[in-house]
Amino acid sequence: LTLLLDASIAAVAYVVMAWSRSWTVAGPAFIVVGFSIGVASVASTSMRQRLTPQELMGRVGAAWRGAVWGAGPVGALAAGSLAILGGLRLPILLAGILQAVLVLLLARPLMRVLPKGGEIDAAEALSVISATQPDLDPV
Repeated sequence: LTLLLDASIAAVAYVVMAWSRSWTVAGPAFIVVGFSIGVASVASTSMRQRLTPQELMGRVGAAWRGAVWGAGPVGALAAGSLAILGGLRLPILLAGILQAVLVLLLARPLMRVLPKGGEIDAAEALSVISATQPDLDPV
């Protein structure tokens, strides 16, 4: 639930930054995005570690770091290209819109993985994730 809430808050803050004409509005929105990303990072790391079998922990962590750090330069190039084509506000607006779309797409599978009591059953989570992504091999 924390991941979905933080992603939703960040999506709104991105849109506020894109539409803002003043640093007094854009600045606090930027801080909100940063705070949301920090909280979501801790929550996603905790969830990933709870769902990953002990013997795969190092590999999964390394793959995750590689994907996240690899996406940064690609995103910077894409955002720079968009800014050249449509102005500096366009990449920020698209970031908010895409984040909101991802929240809508991932909310249902994520909520099925997380039981109401807050405890995560790794085997059940892997079976739900595998059912939503048939090409995913859980082990």
